[in-house]
Amino acid sequence: MKIKYYGNSSFLCKTKQAKLITNPKSEGVKVNLKKLAPDIIVLSHKEDIETNDYYLVSSCGEYEIKEVFVYGFSSDISEEEEIADIYMFDIEGVQLGMVDKSVRSIKESILDEMGVVNVLFVSLSNDAAMKMSKMTDLVNKIEPQIVIPMDITKEKLEEFTKALGVKEVEKMGDVDVKQSDFFEEDMPMRVVVLEG
Repeated sequence: MKIKYYGNSSFLCKTKQAKLITNPKSEGVKVNLKKLAPDIIVLSHKEDIETNDYYLVSSCGEYEIKEVFVYGFSSDISEEEEIADIYMFDIEGVQLGMVDKSVRSIKESILDEMGVVNVLFVSLSNDAAMKMSKMTDLVNKIEPQIVIPMDITKEKLEEFTKALGVKEVEKMGDVDVKQSDFFEEDMPMRVVVLEG
């Protein structure tokens, strides 16, 4: 699976069977949905998305589309609507997690449901609801093999990696991952910055 970053909290996971994109209409993101033709669009906050030939996921629940499993969780249950701002994706046996910038904390029950996370997308936005110390505690609790920061600034990235104790950051245009990349339990955590 290839993972590409478009900025803000928008990334694309592409396999031979399916294309999943998150938050393609976020501020600062320029994605031509007609040209990209995704199979699945996942929203972790409100966006105006035109109706088309794709499956739209924006609420809590379990979804299976083209052999891609999507699990949506809400960090704050709203009486009016339950928008999922925490997601898990099972794509070709790789477990990916995404924590939106609106998330203040994650309940233990949700962490239990998330289970093993190979790749974790976390927001380092200046206006993220979760404080940096809480974010690094969360990352250490989840123990992903790869952390891909979203909404990053140089200062926030430095603060984040220092708090995690990660000395080197890998920068790449996109990243290829497959299930066999994660066979070792004691792999050191990698922080990968995707430059969209």
